[in-house]
Amino acid sequence: MRQAAKFLLPLYLVMCLVLGGSNHGIWQSAVLQGIAALLIGLVVVAAPTERLPRPSRLLLGIVLAAVLLVALQLMPLAPELWTKLPGRAPIKDGYDALGLALPWLPLSLTPHGSMDAVFFGLPFLAVVLGILLVQQADPRWFVAALLLGTIANVALGAVQAAGGEEWKIYSITNTGAVGFFANRNFLGTLLVVNIPFAVALMGSGNQASRHAGLTFRVVGAAYLLVILIGIVLNRSLAAGLIALPVFGANFALLRSKLSWKYYATAMAVLLAGAAVVLLASGQLRSESVGSDTVSVQTRVAIWSQTLKIVGDTFPFGTGLGSFREIYAFHENPALIDRFYVNNAHNDYLEFVLETGLAGILLICGLFAWWFVQTKQIWSSVNPDLLPRAATIASAAILAHSIVDYPLRTAAISAVLAFCLGVMATSGRSSARTVHPSQRNTRHVRIA
Repeated sequence: MRQAAKFLLPLYLVMCLVLGGSNHGIWQSAVLQGIAALLIGLVVVAAPTERLPRPSRLLLGIVLAAVLLVALQLMPLAPELWTKLPGRAPIKDGYDALGLALPWLPLSLTPHGSMDAVFFGLPFLAVVLGILLVQQADPRWFVAALLLGTIANVALGAVQAAGGEEWKIYSITNTGAVGFFANRNFLGTLLVVNIPFAVALMGSGNQASRHAGLTFRVVGAAYLLVILIGIVLNRSLAAGLIALPVFGANFALLRSKLSWKYYATAMAVLLAGAAVVLLASGQLRSESVGSDTVSVQTRVAIWSQTLKIVGDTFPFGTGLGSFREIYAFHENPALIDRFYVNNAHNDYLEFVLETGLAGILLICGLFAWWFVQTKQIWSSVNPDLLPRAATIASAAILAHSIVDYPLRTAAISAVLAFCLGVMATSGRSSARTVHPSQRNTRHVRIA
């Protein structure tokens, strides 16, 4: 079981990068969700009986808390309870106007949307559980899968840039090179996330023998070149801005002196702050950064309206997957045109709207875990470049989620799951990894 999962999980990541570029793909999503359900079952059966390390247990606890939250949102409530919750008055008024008795209803205002969100979350769950629970899961295989999926996206993006719209996978999509995605920004996110892993591959050449080190550096440089070509073809302003702090942080992967780490961290923080300010600026139209077409309302207007809805429904939220319908219900009819707002363009704000106070606690818990684990990874006396690259890559995804919704795709959510899993199992990874220069060592066992 464990040996099968060892190879199936990286293969599944490739599938996510090819089939999970948009939630508009019905059959693609169905395939990924069905396979994810099977993988989750396989992973649970193959789970070790021994106690997991503390970082893995904490991350697993956060994931299970999120699953429990969805279950609670779908639990039916008596009319005496749900009618007293904030934001439920229009539903009660509707039943009263029709002369119907009040039924038992769940906490979620759109239970069908919440069930859809559960299925869309299966790819993330399969990857993160696979890395946490399957001890034979080698992170290097996932990096190879990430590289393979990214090359496929860049290759298709090049064809799209040269051949036009007939090479697009989805009918509703951005112009230019989008690869297997529908949104140009999300392919840009994938490309930026690859940068630290390419740099880590180049940096690992310094820890290997002369011949192997040259191979690592050449492959890493070629890997980085493919990413840069993809970013140029992609033409996503968001990806270009996020790439700036990512490149700054990558200096810490190549420099061994502590002072360089401080300089790199400071530069990355400054560049990240500048990128977020530029992306969040109301003067930047949404189409200039390649998002879904929202030609009338800017991101700032969407966030402002979303915050008002949060205030009306806090602290219980409206239910996972309910944003589109709830936002449309609260829109000013005088401002509605042929375009609609399908997401808040801020994953955190949308999650808080849908889950309320519980969602805030989950976000805070995840960020607290991420900061503590990142500090431990970078302060380790035995540096492992792969977990360090995972901290930078996950930071890029989490930062982009402030101004967009990349985690609403199976592709990016699966990559984040991989990064978090690598961070949680960093000690196990370093213990398993043997550098090429050490492979000729032989040990004698004394009976």
